Amino acid sequence: MRFLIKISLITAILAAMHPAVSQDTLLLRNNDRVVCTVTKIYLARVEYLKFGDTLDKQYYSYSKHEIRSIHYADGRIDTIEAVKSVKESSDTIKEDYQTAYKKGFTDGYQNYQPNTERLTGVTLLVFPFVTLPACIYFSVVKVKPSGVWKDYLYNQSKSEIYKAGYLDGASKRRRVAAWSSFGAAVGTVAVVSVLYMSSNGQ
Repeated sequence: MRFLIKISLITAILAAMHPAVSQDTLLLRNNDRVVCTVTKIYLARVEYLKFGDTLDKQYYSYSKHEIRSIHYADGRIDTIEAVKSVKESSDTIKEDYQTAYKKGFTDGYQNYQPNTERLTGVTLLVFPFVTLPACIYFSVVKVKPSGVWKDYLYNQSKSEIYKAGYLDGASKRRRVAAWSSFGAAVGTVAVVSVLYMSSNGQ
């Protein structure tokens, strides 16, 4: 009988201690402490029950940028280092994407060597009807990765965003080179024609 009484007392003591042991604590950035039971952790917020609220189970939440750390009942601690809101994170990702793309575009434009495209000016003198379609082709079709296989920066990059910008930059460089060569050739032919006609007119 005494044994059963002891077991009952121990069980009662453990039951009384359980709430104190199983509590979690949110340490906020304003140094407030929220004693609670953490239920779920989302991308941008932490959901919790107020400590002792086991009947109504009304859930509350804080955004992660309001929380400094989470202290769990089992002793674990999650430190949240300046976590941004979803919008801020999205803006950061967008900014990083644009930065990588612009860097690739600039490098592609500066490093691509459009040697073949510069021949459009020469072919104008020999194959005038082929040159214009060639320039249009260079304007529409982008440079392929095989077209920049010698470019060190492109090959060293592991960023697909950077590489996409690089190919677009190289494509623009090729387009500018083709039309510039075409324009220079047209101008040369025009000047030579005028000089030729002038000399014959004399």
